[in-house]
Amino acid sequence: MAGWDSYVTGYCFIMMGHYFATLKYGAEGIKRPLSSTEHISGVSEWRCKVNVIRASINHINLAGEDPPTNRPQALVIKHRRNKKITLSEVMELLTKYSPFDAMPLGSNAMVIAIPSHSLARSSCESLPTTKITQFFVTACGKKAKLSEA
Repeated sequence: MAGWDSYVTGYCFIMMGHYFATLKYGAEGIKRPLSSTEHISGVSEWRCKVNVIRASINHINLAGEDPPTNRPQALVIKHRRNKKITLSEVMELLTKYSPFDAMPLGSNAMVIAIPSHSLARSSCESLPTTKITQFFVTACGKKAKLSEA
């Protein structure tokens, strides 16, 4: 199985190099096969960069400064009466809006990580229309009470 994974990874890398080199040099302008140097230059923009999933940054730059974060700040959902909040309650509240990761913050709160600004915005805009009243959502230091049904 490891041989197959290596083969597919190499194939994808070569195809990405070909695709980006074709974009860089123009498909109509080149009437000959691309050289290996041109294929490598197609992906040179991503040299020494490692993709990071579910982190505050998109990738780690091994050869210099890491990029600034462009992911939304975490949301904090707290129980209004300081009662214990469970993951199942949070899942029931947010699953229909967007994919998310949740982590307990004490016994009465959860930190919610949403992958993009548009999903975070649509989730926050939709939350006030839910029928759950005992939760508060805190985003960027602002509190918003969920509407009563």
